[in-house]
Amino acid sequence: MASMMVQVVVGGGSELGDVEAAQAGIDQSGTDTSPGPEYRQLAKSLWGMGFVIIVMSAGMFLHQQPPHVAPFDRHPFAYYLTLASIFVAGVAEVWIAFWVSQSHDGRRYTFGRAALYVYVIVLAIVFGLGGSTILFKE
Repeated sequence: MASMMVQVVVGGGSELGDVEAAQAGIDQSGTDTSPGPEYRQLAKSLWGMGFVIIVMSAGMFLHQQPPHVAPFDRHPFAYYLTLASIFVAGVAEVWIAFWVSQSHDGRRYTFGRAALYVYVIVLAIVFGLGGSTILFKE
């Protein structure tokens, strides 16, 4: 049984095999299938924000006592459950970043943009729980 190899001719006359064409982001018809710069920028934004959420929630889980405020005053389990939920949301955001970066699909891009706006709220919650302060130099 003989195997067939599809040859793709690109611009300057160079020939690429299946593996090389797939690595270069070119399909069998010769069109470029690699994600555009807006997809890469969205993926970078999602990845960066997701990584910050993961690191901050894990740090607060390991190194901070529950605050003595109304929802968590006598319920430390609720505080740690909230942090665990935020951690899982951060992992989901990083997964969305990889998912968006793998396709030209407009629906994935739209979903990624919507997720980015939702995760701004999650990031604000993490900053609020962490009691983050900004130091000013006098």
